[in-house]
Amino acid sequence: MVEKKNQHYVPRFYFKFFSDDGKNICIFNIDNKKHFVGPFKNQSSEDYFYIKGKELENTFEKIEQSQRESIKKLIDSKSFEALSKEEYIEVLRFITFQDTRTNYAKKGSNEMTQHLVREYIKPKMLQDEALTKEVSKEDIEKVSLTFPADHLISINLGLQSPILISDLIPMLLVNKTELDFLFSDHPIILYNLYFHKNTFESHIGLQSPGLLVFCPLSKDLCLLLFDSKLYQVEGANKNIIEIDNSIEIE
Repeated sequence: MVEKKNQHYVPRFYFKFFSDDGKNICIFNIDNKKHFVGPFKNQSSEDYFYIKGKELENTFEKIEQSQRESIKKLIDSKSFEALSKEEYIEVLRFITFQDTRTNYAKKGSNEMTQHLVREYIKPKMLQDEALTKEVSKEDIEKVSLTFPADHLISINLGLQSPILISDLIPMLLVNKTELDFLFSDHPIILYNLYFHKNTFESHIGLQSPGLLVFCPLSKDLCLLLFDSKLYQVEGANKNIIEIDNSIEIE
């Protein structure tokens, strides 16, 4: 048996926050539009998703342990006051780390690499007179350059980025309805309500004015981070909002 072969991009401890027995969870399959209850041990994971070898996975497990303890403390207490500054930073680090480590994020990193090759590297190659004397322009156009670990660069940035969202105001959304909060295989949701009509630029960078961050924590708890310069939240009590309207949960 190969150690650390099956590598998760959504940690198993996160699934447990939504599980009734710590082993199974309700799963919806987008392809066949069916849902079922089953084990989550192999969900949101692939063989050697990050890299071969166990060193990186061991490091991630240590990071996840610290994040798990901080998030569980927040879930159990439903209070930001229960967290130390270091524990709150670990909650934020979970958000920035998780947002960069998924399969969706990995594909985004791969696409960015190909964009750089297409828009910058190949034009430079075609402008190199010494190179074009040896290699035809047609062959240069056929060149495919890949960087297998490009997503690890984004993950490294994610681990260092909690400070970028530390100015956002945290709010706990408490679900009082019969519906459950859900999460996907890319559970961190970045949105910008203030600039959502501007479709020509992205406004979900971690320092974008108007950024909203949603992070489901359990079936009945969701963490919201918002830019207080552009949004006002009414009805909050000690950074907690109770929601009893199922339409709002939907």
